[in-house]
Amino acid sequence: MSECRCCFKLSLSQTNNVFINTEGCDTHKDAPESSFGIRAWVNVPGMLYNSYRNDTGTDPHNALSVFQSPYDNSLLTCNLTQYVEDSKEEEGVVISLNLFVDGVLTTAKTEIKYKTFSPVSEEELKRRLKDSVRASLQEKEREDDTELTLYVQKGLAEKGWLPYFHSIAPDPSNDQDGGWTLVEGLSSKFEKALDEEMVAYDGFAEAQAREKRMLQLDSTQQAQAEATFAQEQVVILRARMEELEDLRAKERRTFQAQLAELRMKLQLAIQGKHQDWMCSSCTFLNPHLKSQCSMCRAAKPGSDGVEEEKHDR
Repeated sequence: MSECRCCFKLSLSQTNNVFINTEGCDTHKDAPESSFGIRAWVNVPGMLYNSYRNDTGTDPHNALSVFQSPYDNSLLTCNLTQYVEDSKEEEGVVISLNLFVDGVLTTAKTEIKYKTFSPVSEEELKRRLKDSVRASLQEKEREDDTELTLYVQKGLAEKGWLPYFHSIAPDPSNDQDGGWTLVEGLSSKFEKALDEEMVAYDGFAEAQAREKRMLQLDSTQQAQAEATFAQEQVVILRARMEELEDLRAKERRTFQAQLAELRMKLQLAIQGKHQDWMCSSCTFLNPHLKSQCSMCRAAKPGSDGVEEEKHDR
């Protein structure tokens, strides 16, 4: 036989499956599941010594198949139901197991009493989960927090932990509501998941406490809060009024500038109508009222000179 530090783990003393822990074996901890197999035989008690039957034998090709456990990467599992059915054995039979690795029998051995399991109701699974949560919180000295227990239980159920409580055993260390014993690999994962839920609950509880403190403000604090809000609104309204005043002043300045421009254009138009005129004959600049040139007596362009003659008389 090959020396091996792999070891069998039983989820129950009476069960239909067995686990193999490879973590402590430097030789086989990284070996694939196809490298493993199990030799099985039924023990038959006798007067002087035990005999056996239905031995799968030392040929590794007849070994029972082993699969990766869903609980932990360092665990392998083998369900014995098919072996018992093929051997036409009955429930309660004692089965001895011996581990194959790479076709060689090792020193890893165990013995179990075979028992089938009837389906467990969802209510029973929830009760087992609740018991395990309470037992774990008790170890952490937080078992009296009912809200925490319910929060953690709900969180673990939502994350799919209920099915794992089909094949576990009551904790023998506590006869009264003492939780349920899980296999080693699963137990460590469960504790980690429980710790994560506790951290989530602490954050949730802190947020609830803040909200509760806000709701429990006395009337004076509420009045102060309302006064502060009112002052903030006054500041906002004043700022808006200043914006409107600036806008109105800007519009007034624009209107005055446009009015001044119109007045200037009107003045220029009036001045342009009564401008002095230059004689086309001698270029003498005459007042706009003169209809004849004061120098050469030539008529103002566009005038017959009558008004000028009346004025001279």
